[in-house]
Amino acid sequence: MNRILRGGFNPPFLNLSFIAYFSTCMDTAEQYIKNLREKIQLLARHQRQLQKENQQLKEDVEVFKEQTNAIKQEMSILEMQNAMLKASQQHLTDKEKKEMEKKLQHFIGEIDRCISMLSR
Repeated sequence: MNRILRGGFNPPFLNLSFIAYFSTCMDTAEQYIKNLREKIQLLARHQRQLQKENQQLKEDVEVFKEQTNAIKQEMSILEMQNAMLKASQQHLTDKEKKEMEKKLQHFIGEIDRCISMLSR
């Protein structure tokens, strides 16, 4: 103890420059940790925002699928009506009648498929 008082022995933990350096390092580390926390919070907010946006886009896709199916069904019905009008306005050969019957069967199948999809 006498050596410390007389200046003969200075342990590093009592050296003021060491203490100041250590304090500065601690302040820097604390600031670094604070910055990391802020960045993590920012990333978490951004992730939540992206998840909400993704959910909204998924819902939009479902709406568009439903609208597309409805339009396809309407188009199928219109094509069938068009074919029936053409058939009623002209005299068809046996080959044309068979082709028309084939088309009508196809349209009826499409309508049945659409009805079964809607009833699910």
